[in-house]
Amino acid sequence: MRLIMGFSLLCLLSNAIALRVIVDTPTAVESKPYLMALDSESNARYQQREENNAKQTIGLPAKSTITAGKVSAFRLEAVVGLPKAAFFVVGDDESSQSWLTRNASFLKEQHAVGFITNIEDEARLQAMRDIADIVLLPVNVDVFAKAIGINHYPFFTDGQEVWQ
Repeated sequence: MRLIMGFSLLCLLSNAIALRVIVDTPTAVESKPYLMALDSESNARYQQREENNAKQTIGLPAKSTITAGKVSAFRLEAVVGLPKAAFFVVGDDESSQSWLTRNASFLKEQHAVGFITNIEDEARLQAMRDIADIVLLPVNVDVFAKAIGINHYPFFTDGQEVWQ
């Protein structure tokens, strides 16, 4: 039964994709202008939504719900949505500044991507970048924090473990 349903659905979809004519009469109406209009409208809405999401998550000021604090090292299980590259998260605070100073050479060796959160302005961002001469991107890191199950920074992860 599932096989028949699957085949029927496949036939229906292939016919819908191949739609060229809306009305099959002597004065046929081409579907292309209507489909292109729908496509461009949905594409514009999608782009606007993506731009709004980017504005909320990347750039200054960057705010997150996680805060500066102690992070106990732990191993990560497979986490969906987590970048495969090594990355670290710091904030605009004294403990992050100290951590960044202590770990700068290691972070550079690992080619780790740096995210900074809870930071207000460009001057503070540049001051944090100058501490370790490393790239820091101002970002809301709540998605990463939730995926990892972490409430504090600074921390580093290589996708296998998290440590401070």
